[in-house]
Amino acid sequence: MPAFTAPARTQGAPRVGRPARGVGGVPGSARRLAGSSARAMPPHTLACPAAPPPHPRLGSTPASGTPRRAATTHAAAPSSSPPLTPAISVTPAARARLAAMMAEKSAAAPGTPPLTLRVGVKAGGCNGMSYTMDWVERAALSPEDAVFDLGGGVSAACDPKSLLFLFGLELDFSDALIGGGFGFKNPNAEGECGCGKSFNV
Repeated sequence: MPAFTAPARTQGAPRVGRPARGVGGVPGSARRLAGSSARAMPPHTLACPAAPPPHPRLGSTPASGTPRRAATTHAAAPSSSPPLTPAISVTPAARARLAAMMAEKSAAAPGTPPLTLRVGVKAGGCNGMSYTMDWVERAALSPEDAVFDLGGGVSAACDPKSLLFLFGLELDFSDALIGGGFGFKNPNAEGECGCGKSFNV
C-alpha cells in the first residue's frame, strides 16, 4: 500500500474548520476591525444641557415680538365694619362749655395743675342711680381709671365700676333757661326721671 501524503498547506492560510486565533483568544480580524473602529470614532463625551434663558420681566417684549401684559394690582376693598363706639363722648356744645369752665378755673387760680372731668354714678336719685361730675387733678387719678380725650384740651376719667353703666354715654349741654345745663344720653338706661340726672338699668 502506498504511503499517505498530507496535502501541502499554504503559508498563512488558516486551517479549515478552526478560526485563526489572535492574542487572548480573539480572532485577529475582529481585533483589527475593533481597533480601526476605535481609532475612527471620536472619544465619547457627555454634554450637559444648556441652562434655559432667564425669563423676561413682566411688561417687557419677549423674543417672539408679542408684548407681555404687565402685572396688575388690586386695591383692597374698604372695610364695611361700623366704627367703634367711644366709651364716653361729648357734643360740640358740651366740649365748648367744659373748655370754658377749665379756663375760668385756671384764671381764678394761676398755676393750677391740669384738670380732668371725672364722670361716674352713685346710688340714689329718683330712679335708683344718679350721675356725678367733678373736676380732679390728673395726678390724683387712679391707675385703674379709664381716661378719654374729649378734644379741645378736655379729658374725662371714669372708674371701672361706673363705666359698666356709662359705656357709650354722650354728654350734651344746653344754655336754655328752663331745663338747661348738662344732659346725659345713656344707651344703658332703661328709664330716666324728668330732670335727666337719674336713671335705672
